[in-house]
Amino acid sequence: MIPPRGSPAPRDRLALLVEGGLPRGPDSPASLVGLEHEYVLRRGETKVDFRSLIHALPVDGLRLDPGDINAYRCASGMVLTCDDAEAEIASPPLPVSPRFPERVVEWSTFGGQELGRLLAGTAEVEGYSTHLSAAMPSNINDAVCSLYARTFAPALMLLIDRPDSHGIFIRPRPARAEFCGEFVTGDRLAATAAFVAGSARACANAVARGHPGASGALPPELRASPGSAPDRFGLYLPRTAFGDDLYRNGRRTTLHRAGGGTITAQEQLESAWESARTALRGSASDADLATMDRIVSGADGLGVEGQQETAASCHEPPPGNVLGAVTSARARAGFTVACAAATWDWSLFRLASGSRQAYLLIPRRPLARFLELLDAGDLDEVLLACLDAPGETILASHAQTREVGVFSAVGPTAGLLAPEREPSTSAALELSTAARAVEAAAAIEGATRPGKRPGKRSTPVPPETVPAPPPPPSLPLRRAWRRPLMPLVVTLGALVLLAGGVTTVVVATNNGGGPSPSPTATSGSPNAESPQSGATTTTAPSRTAPGGASPTATATCAPNADCPGTSPVPSQTVQGGSGCPSGPNCVNGTPVSPQASPTSPNQPPLQASPTATSGCTPGPNCPNGTPLPGPTPSPTSANPPPVQPTPTATEGCTPGPNCPNGTPLPQPTATATTPSQPPPQPTPTPTSPNQPPPQPTPTPTPTSPNQPPPQPTPTQCIPGPNDPCQ
Repeated sequence: MIPPRGSPAPRDRLALLVEGGLPRGPDSPASLVGLEHEYVLRRGETKVDFRSLIHALPVDGLRLDPGDINAYRCASGMVLTCDDAEAEIASPPLPVSPRFPERVVEWSTFGGQELGRLLAGTAEVEGYSTHLSAAMPSNINDAVCSLYARTFAPALMLLIDRPDSHGIFIRPRPARAEFCGEFVTGDRLAATAAFVAGSARACANAVARGHPGASGALPPELRASPGSAPDRFGLYLPRTAFGDDLYRNGRRTTLHRAGGGTITAQEQLESAWESARTALRGSASDADLATMDRIVSGADGLGVEGQQETAASCHEPPPGNVLGAVTSARARAGFTVACAAATWDWSLFRLASGSRQAYLLIPRRPLARFLELLDAGDLDEVLLACLDAPGETILASHAQTREVGVFSAVGPTAGLLAPEREPSTSAALELSTAARAVEAAAAIEGATRPGKRPGKRSTPVPPETVPAPPPPPSLPLRRAWRRPLMPLVVTLGALVLLAGGVTTVVVATNNGGGPSPSPTATSGSPNAESPQSGATTTTAPSRTAPGGASPTATATCAPNADCPGTSPVPSQTVQGGSGCPSGPNCVNGTPVSPQASPTSPNQPPLQASPTATSGCTPGPNCPNGTPLPGPTPSPTSANPPPVQPTPTATEGCTPGPNCPNGTPLPQPTATATTPSQPPPQPTPTPTSPNQPPPQPTPTPTPTSPNQPPPQPTPTQCIPGPNDPCQ
């Protein structure tokens, strides 16, 4: 359907209906708070990696976050994921309004109970850490975090940490400031949430005015020595960041002011809470702040004073959150709507009708109205128009996620995430004055997104996990077989150089009349006394004749079906003996040297050079008295056939079935081979014109120039957050 001339485009009509008069732009400072709780899982004394469990749990949710391969957005609005080996639950962003500390505790309790229900007793759950975030515009975030470290940080450290803790982290994240400390629940979590929201807002107000210490709006600024936070960009404040050990001395700790003089930690705590309480005026009730009032006064203990955790009461599940409603697909008259990707800041929906499709980007602020109008059918007409004319715009950058949009296609969803900086750049976050806020904001906005830290959100599930998350995309097939072939080519070249000095060695018929040594496997190292050219494989060592020559032993044999004349059939190497038994390996009285092929999958095949010998009955395989070399078998597979015994001839025996004409038949002795290379196989040779030659078992030749290389089985592409398989 083509819209009438002059009518608004479908995208503009959708934005008008959904956004209405809603304000645009970033959230105001500390207008939202969010909670993340991490848990350690144990079975007895053994720590359990949650990544090995999460994808086998009956989670009521979808994996929608393009920056976290393990995250499930649950129907409740909570997110369940992994942070390294720890389990993590995260609440949706919660408005800072009356009763917000209580709601933070409700989400904490619900998340812990839901995690325990999913694990169903398979592992014990132990609290690990608390992360509280406050909404913060990016253009002042660095300056706010820097100022916070010099003013409010000691009070937060006393409140959230324990006597044996190491310190806290303060991190400027995209559109929020994050404060990380020990695991807290119940009343102390409520007090901490109130303090974080109020203190972050007080810092933001001071930075916005440009006078951080004006009119006593903030606690005194202190001298601090922070470090760089690991894993993510930000500041690390150890327990000695302000001089004396804050966790050992508690409220009595002496702190040094930036402008000179000292102040006790208790005085700093009182000043900090007064500033935070003032900033929360109108956003929290007296009941919301009562717990923190008792802690500051000393009626309740601080965390570093060993205050025991208050058990959280059993709460009903928090009311349904709009950020959980996106997990439900919706069917309308003539089309369907399903969420394809989502973060706390935006949701991406796929609109489909038959072969037609379009993508809708809805920011968090108008999301509730969009879903309400969608369910009521008030968007049916405009969404059908979006399907008819989606345009040719491709969604590919974070900047496109700030307003309602309609797109014909989507690029890699990882590119839609807000940029973050690497920890190595933490030095840029100096403890400077608020006048550097603009420079810090420019650094944030201009940064390129490096992706999630290795070992954090993009860590694949360990191998024992069932089922595993989507695998990374495989290499193109052409490159996939070339990569393993290169080591084979290098190895082949090295073996050719070595083969120039190695040949199959046999001992003369009567080598001094001594006994024959037992065959022993060698590694095929070069033999300076055997300058014959031609590649060979692992063979048993042989004594050589004086002068370095290695003559091939020949002798007569008892005439029979396999020895039609007086010349033995070529056989395997005979050690220090004479003659060979009649059979397929001894044609016309001349032993055959084995023409083995390499069987190691990591070693390219070598073609052995056949050695022609004289002295055979003329025939199809022996023109002019010179035997033809037997066929060279193709390289065998990685599963070699059984070891063939190497006969060892000896002299002198009593005539009998095994000793015709006084010449002993060789007794089979297995030839030992090295574990890295299978034993050689004898070369079949036709023995008479009337008997068809035995056919060697065909085996694949991976490096034959007339045969294409083996192609690996293509890896099926499974859609994942970083690989939409488009």
